[in-house]
Amino acid sequence: MRGSAATSGLQRLIESVLSLFIPPKCASCGTVLSHESVFCESCKDTFRLVEEPFCSICGLPFKSSEGSNHPCPSCWNESVWFDRARAVFIYEGAIRRAIHRFKYHANLFQARILGGLLADVVEDLSGSSSWDFIVPVPLHETKLKQRGFNQALLLSRYVAKRVGIPLDVDTLRRTRVTRPQVELSGSERMKNVRNAFEVNSPEVCNNKQILLLDDVFTTGATMRECARVLKKAGASRVDAVTLARSVEWHLKW
Repeated sequence: MRGSAATSGLQRLIESVLSLFIPPKCASCGTVLSHESVFCESCKDTFRLVEEPFCSICGLPFKSSEGSNHPCPSCWNESVWFDRARAVFIYEGAIRRAIHRFKYHANLFQARILGGLLADVVEDLSGSSSWDFIVPVPLHETKLKQRGFNQALLLSRYVAKRVGIPLDVDTLRRTRVTRPQVELSGSERMKNVRNAFEVNSPEVCNNKQILLLDDVFTTGATMRECARVLKKAGASRVDAVTLARSVEWHLKW
């Protein structure tokens, strides 16, 4: 505990010293900020939270602001495997740029910022859940070497620290390299990740409630496949939470 406190203190000291020489910039557009903030006002104005009513299973927000939460047609007709999926933001505008800078331009200082935003929704959900541990969606070792880090793992570390839930980085692994999902249609994404994940030690999952974390939920193909193998290994519940989710694939109900 003392070591953890010392590390946190050192990190704050380093950040304070850096702030004397490097002015704070918006995490999305890079505009220099004149005050202690994370995003500039222009970028914050583009944020859209995922708000009710939405699908009670996958968390897809519906077009109409009227009505109650209920399963969307896809969740009625398909096996989604996870018990519940939720996200903080709609994947567009400033939050999309911020995630892109973090993920593809190795802007690792944003991990703490984005991890904190992800932790907010996890804290809200924790009152109705009893997760045994957190599992970040893994990268294949080849992709990990290319990128240098797993964005889901970095975000998960901040969430685990905030909510006090153990982080498990060994149970779920990616068994093969898959094509970038952004290049594929919805059906192609499902085929792309089919059998791309494996549980190393099934006994670890037996009767466990697991929180699965990633940065973005698009069609849900990756989350579904991860949840499927975790459930097959014996997990009693799998909830999936992401920082943002796309609605362009489904926003038609």
